[in-house]
This record gives sequence, C-alpha cells and structure tokens, in this order.
Amino acid sequence: MIDISTYNGDSTEKYKWSQAFNEVQVQIDIPEGSKSKDLIVDLKPKKIMIRHKSLDEPILAGDLDNPIKAEDSYWTLEDNKRLILNLTKAGEAIWATVVKGDKTIDTKKVDNSKNLSDFDVETQGHLRKVLYEQ
Repeated sequence: MIDISTYNGDSTEKYKWSQAFNEVQVQIDIPEGSKSKDLIVDLKPKKIMIRHKSLDEPILAGDLDNPIKAEDSYWTLEDNKRLILNLTKAGEAIWATVVKGDKTIDTKKVDNSKNLSDFDVETQGHLRKVLYEQ
C-alpha cells in the first residue's frame, strides 16, 4: 500500500494531503480492520467531521480552510485501514491547510499551473489560437 503524494500539500500528525487545481485529496489512517459501516463521514461546504464508532473522539473535525462542493466530494476505504477523501474545491483557491488550525504550507510555493484540459472548451480554443499565433 502506497501513501498518497503530498504534492502541493503536506503531512500532519492526523493526515497526509495534496491538492490540484480543483480538488484536495486527504489520506487518514484509521483503526486496522475497519469497515465502511464503522465510519461516520460528514462533509459540509465549510466543515468536516470524521468519526469511528469505536473511538470516543473524532478522527478529524473542524472548519475547512476553504469551501468545498460537498455533493461532489466523496471518500473511499483502502485495505480496511486507510480513509481517502476526495474533496472538490468550491473555488480555485490554493489551500494552506485542510482544517483551519492545522499545520500550513507556504501557498506561494504551490504549483498552480493548469493543464489545457482543465479549461472549458471555449477557453481551450482561445488559448490554442494564442499559442498558434505565437
């Protein structure tokens, strides 16, 4: 089992995370042997709360650094011991952390370049025209 990349992100005591232009991926280690039904994952536009039914305290809870599209975000369980969150950003902001109050990164050092395919079709056409003319 391979850890997720921390490209444009970082590691904290609770999780590892990375970000792309429009999403944040978070890896959280949970008690080994966990099943999906053991987890309560509550994703709201500005808040996150993850609980394991066998633990008294939440695994992760707090205000998100920036809003997400909760309805487009999802989670998966890997090898019954790792939770992977895929959070869809509500805007194109570069995040300094996942949960406010956690360790932050220097957002000026983040690669925020976009692939041509990340743009809508009309913008792609305009960019191709500009590149061709150069």
